[in-house]
Amino acid sequence: MKKRMRVIECVVVLVIFAVCCVNSMAATYTAHGTEDASVAVIPATGTYGDWNGFPNDGTIDAGADTGGVVYWAWFKYALPTFGADEVIDTASLTFVPVAGLNNAGTTNMGIYYCSENSWSEGTITYNSAPWSGVDSSPIAQLIPSIWNYNTVDITSALVGMSGGQNVTFVMTTMNQSVAAEWYIQTSEGGYPPYLSINATVVPEPATMALLVMGCFGLLRRNRTV
Repeated sequence: MKKRMRVIECVVVLVIFAVCCVNSMAATYTAHGTEDASVAVIPATGTYGDWNGFPNDGTIDAGADTGGVVYWAWFKYALPTFGADEVIDTASLTFVPVAGLNNAGTTNMGIYYCSENSWSEGTITYNSAPWSGVDSSPIAQLIPSIWNYNTVDITSALVGMSGGQNVTFVMTTMNQSVAAEWYIQTSEGGYPPYLSINATVVPEPATMALLVMGCFGLLRRNRTV
């Protein structure tokens, strides 16, 4: 019985040690916006497909207006360089809408992840935007609170990603048939959007192998005692 208890205690200590080593190397980062612009179109006619709006303004438009024009707000963020072997564990996006028009207070905004980042705020239009990289379903949706920080969880889009690269998110209305517009602060605004990132070190296979070997070694030693 004493041998079994010693084995259990040793294994528990090793597991706790491994967990503490990983958690102690967690780090927090902030990713700021680098490019942002609105694109628009009237879905029924394709009008405004070559329009590029507000690339250098403090706010950009997302939603649908009373004339049937639908706006998509594109935001690009630069992930900072992480520490060695660090990858994203959790992530959130925070933004500030400074105005909501028409039915903005009762209509959901959708936030979509885009895997394609080769666009520029000065040239992107609805017709040239990399729509093939935009997810078909939003990573989050909400009724934004005006002149407040709105934060949504975007972990599922970025988990496991390393630093030093760009990521893109697109905002628009979830109901194009209802007039609802939001003007969102950009990287040029006083309350720019940003990503909050928690990154952790992925344990190397060799480290985990050593821990497992240590457990087996303790088991073998206690069998012979």
